[in-house]
Amino acid sequence: MKEEYYKVTAEETIKQFETDRNEGLSTQTVDERFAETGPNEIQQGEKVSPWKLLWNNINDIIVYLLLAAAVISFLMDDLAETVAILLALLLAVLTGFFTELKAQKSVESLQSMIYTTTTVIRDGKIQTIEATKVVPGDILLLREGDAVAADGRIISSNNFACIESALTGESEAVEKSEDETYEEEIPLGDQKNMVFAGTAVTRGYAYIVVTETGMQTEVGKISGMLDEESDDKTPLDVELDKLSKAIILAAFIAGIAVFVAGLLTDKPFVEMIHISIILAVAAIPEAMPAVETITLSKGMRTMSERKALVKTLPAVETLGATSVIASDKTGTLTENQMMASEFILSDETHYEVTGEGYDPNGVIKKDGEEIDPQNNEDLLHFIRSGVLCNTAHIDQNEDGEYEVVGDPTDGALVTLGKKVGLDRQELEKKVIKKLQKYLFLRKINI
Repeated sequence: MKEEYYKVTAEETIKQFETDRNEGLSTQTVDERFAETGPNEIQQGEKVSPWKLLWNNINDIIVYLLLAAAVISFLMDDLAETVAILLALLLAVLTGFFTELKAQKSVESLQSMIYTTTTVIRDGKIQTIEATKVVPGDILLLREGDAVAADGRIISSNNFACIESALTGESEAVEKSEDETYEEEIPLGDQKNMVFAGTAVTRGYAYIVVTETGMQTEVGKISGMLDEESDDKTPLDVELDKLSKAIILAAFIAGIAVFVAGLLTDKPFVEMIHISIILAVAAIPEAMPAVETITLSKGMRTMSERKALVKTLPAVETLGATSVIASDKTGTLTENQMMASEFILSDETHYEVTGEGYDPNGVIKKDGEEIDPQNNEDLLHFIRSGVLCNTAHIDQNEDGEYEVVGDPTDGALVTLGKKVGLDRQELEKKVIKKLQKYLFLRKINI
């Protein structure tokens, strides 16, 4: 059974991993553990080949039914019907294939963690190493803005907080401390003495002892679940199978009925077989696979634009049929972006702010009318104070989206400053003579 490190003290955890909080691991021990555990990275599962994806789109009862109809139409010299059926099938199969191939590449990119560097204590020295070389028992130093490279137990901290939204969905920073211990089993999001790979430090600093790396981390387990395939059919697959069988049965019964009726009225035997086959083929909706695939592909693209990744086409309909979503989320389900939308100054003047999230584009409004903040010194002083009294900064990623590095509330204030033309780095050069940080959240002088 896996050790639940949040239930034991920091010192007990250090002893279990035979490490030292001041010296860290020796180079020899690191080499031995690296050989045992391998690199600290998320492993890619067995890749689904393009041929298998293509086969998955072909292996469907309605496709077989239409192929049979195309063969019968060809044998009856009805080339126009044959070509129409094959074109409809080709459109459906290729659309589904390329859509799912694109989704698979997106999943692969999600499973690849972006490893940079991390700070570690080894042989009594503080070093910067590649995060992939972290091993269990390493002592890591985590500071504001750092990405957490592995799961670990906090052994020392000061005013330490992490954003765990990527793992738990909680949008607010979580206060962490080495002093917390638990006797009962608690959910991951409530383990205040642990840190997890894939999360980020928003405030303070901490020393941790690494407990899990690579696929054994919590984010590694999630990645592993993405590779698990289920043979369960979606509600759409079940309904389409029922429809296909009903069509086959109806076409068969209709063909037999027409054939028998013709024989009873002394129609030629060969002519009645021909008519029965034509009727059966005509009863098959050759456009149905194409319509289904194109509709689901559009739904998949729409969800992708909204940052929701769907691996297979039928899953789009499954989500649409969902009536209840059970989520271990204590707050509201949000976009995980904070924004200053309104504020009131000491003279009770009310202002509104436009924009979205951390995007610096926006304006200040008063009584519904846009104003020039440069003409209002009280307003500038208020916003300037919020910009200077914080340590967050806003970055723009490869997709052009704005992200906060640091505390989300601080990020909202920095963004507000940018909307009125105030940049913290420029302000610090002009205003600050000496900078002294006080950890006021936990230290109060009386």
